[in-house]
Amino acid sequence: MFQKIDIVGAFHDGLGFAAGRYSEVLRLSWLPIALIMLAGPGIANFAVAQGPGWGIQPEFLFWLIFAPLSVLLQASVMVALIRTAVNGYPPHHRSAHLAIGPREFLYVLSGLLGIGMVGLLLWGPYNYSLQFLDAFARQQETIEVYRFVEGSLHQGSKNLLYEDGHPIRNLELPITVVAFAGMGYVALRLLLLPSFVAAGTGKVFRRTLKASAGFNIIRLLLVLAVLWFLFWVTSWAAQLIASLGFFIAGLFAFIPQLLGGFGLDFAAEGWISELGTWTSLLIGYGISILFEAFTLGIVSGFFGAIVRQFREA
Repeated sequence: MFQKIDIVGAFHDGLGFAAGRYSEVLRLSWLPIALIMLAGPGIANFAVAQGPGWGIQPEFLFWLIFAPLSVLLQASVMVALIRTAVNGYPPHHRSAHLAIGPREFLYVLSGLLGIGMVGLLLWGPYNYSLQFLDAFARQQETIEVYRFVEGSLHQGSKNLLYEDGHPIRNLELPITVVAFAGMGYVALRLLLLPSFVAAGTGKVFRRTLKASAGFNIIRLLLVLAVLWFLFWVTSWAAQLIASLGFFIAGLFAFIPQLLGGFGLDFAAEGWISELGTWTSLLIGYGISILFEAFTLGIVSGFFGAIVRQFREA
């Protein structure tokens, strides 16, 4: 029996989870988010220092280390949040959460499976088709023919058979449209697979395909559109608040200069001269963690709400 995604219920539960239970969302996510933020500059410095000595480009070494680390740390957050959204209670009540185990690895692998299916079934054949069309067209476009001048059987010249390009090139656009539509379809059909894996509902492939069957795929597109809008609003709010925070931090940096005008010299105190810098960093990292946690709470809340609708399917 076909089961529709309750869009209104998913919106209500998703936003309710991110906003109404934000304290739990923040408690489960702040440590992995902070580790990702701190790991970036550290790994970048390591890559610049060690990469050339190892014969590796620093950029490649950076992503070789940072990408899997950040994905696993983010999986630690998403698995905990999705399970909380689905079950209604958190995995624990500690002040910080960090777990990288079998479920987190399965969550990452299920996401990679969706990407791999898209690449194997569609991206590879799509690229091969375009290369074949281009090679065939290039070969045909080198063919020359002798064309007589109109009204003469003796005067003429050699010309390319396809001066304006081979007609087969007109197939590139339809093939591209079909291929990307197919890739989008496969990606949407497998979109919820990591969420079902994180929730531990069992029969994850069956439930994933059932949740994305029929017109549910259009409903999933609507959910993604709403998520994109919420990300945009959250990003805009974060930038606004961060600007205010940096302004306040600038005031801290100006205080020693202001007091210096009254004859109080703080130049000898290094910590005072660096007060503005450290305040800016703390405010920037703090605001980033708060809004990143809220963003992950929205995603896990929406997907968790949909998983809860189909966990008995």
